[in-house]
Amino acid sequence: MLIYTNGGLSIGLGHIMRTLLLASKLKEIFNIVFVSLNKNNFISGHRLIKDSCFELVLIDKSEDIIDINSNYLLCDDCMINDDFFTYSKKYFEKIICIDDECVLKYYDVDILINPNPYAKELQYNTNIATKLLFDYQFLRDEFYKKIPIKIRPEIKNILLTLGGSDDKNLTYKIISIILPFIEKNNITLNVVIGGAFKFKDELIKIRHKNIVFFQNPVMSDLMVKNDIGICACGQTVYEFLFLKIPIIGIVLSEDQKRLAQYGSDKNILYYAKNIKDIAIFLEKSNYNNRLNMQYSMKSYKKYEKLEKIIDELL
Repeated sequence: MLIYTNGGLSIGLGHIMRTLLLASKLKEIFNIVFVSLNKNNFISGHRLIKDSCFELVLIDKSEDIIDINSNYLLCDDCMINDDFFTYSKKYFEKIICIDDECVLKYYDVDILINPNPYAKELQYNTNIATKLLFDYQFLRDEFYKKIPIKIRPEIKNILLTLGGSDDKNLTYKIISIILPFIEKNNITLNVVIGGAFKFKDELIKIRHKNIVFFQNPVMSDLMVKNDIGICACGQTVYEFLFLKIPIIGIVLSEDQKRLAQYGSDKNILYYAKNIKDIAIFLEKSNYNNRLNMQYSMKSYKKYEKLEKIIDELL
């Protein structure tokens, strides 16, 4: 199976992370080969794939994927054009697409996966034989072993995590914005530094009694110790959501806006449209509104475990 995906500077590592998770479930059945564009912006994504011990083939343009021999193609990429799947279909026995946004005019694929809660509201144009899989979530096994948190009257711990990369040094900027609130209320701010953080060295040099930095933590263990999570509106939202932790979400790329707005409308997260909004929300946050957010989360549908996708692929 070929897995075509890209991630790195400007677009983050979310697509890489979730396809690696899926690949870990499929590697016992399929010979997995990752395919990615040979661009300097994606070096951190390439490194992540290699560090996960999967074979990686670099190509100059997406159409070159037909030159790699395989029966199955799984694509998780937000930059493909409308003709990509139809062009590729005659070269593969089965094509699987992971898509969040429904931006293409036509999805000429065998299986279409959208793990987002708004998936069924999107008007996908597919061929009549396309199987739609909208009831699966890309969660690591560690999360299924955790019990959702209990809302405490006072905020003691806040977790800030922006995923694997942070090109604009937003982590530092957010810390600066919310530090007065952290100090005033003697809150511990737990900050995760991703492996591809461009300004990692600058962050590590920060010394403050209320700030603790983590690199490569077991995320579920760290998350359940916190009363609020601050994250980008990508995969991490679902991890916080599964643990029923109130969320402050920010948008780092265009394809995160739909989840941010949906989450805001359903009161499963607070959509901070700029980083100053984070501090404003924290100042206004109280026991009742955090309790109400968690109550809204309880109506969130529990999705099937990822292993069940294997049966669908077969």
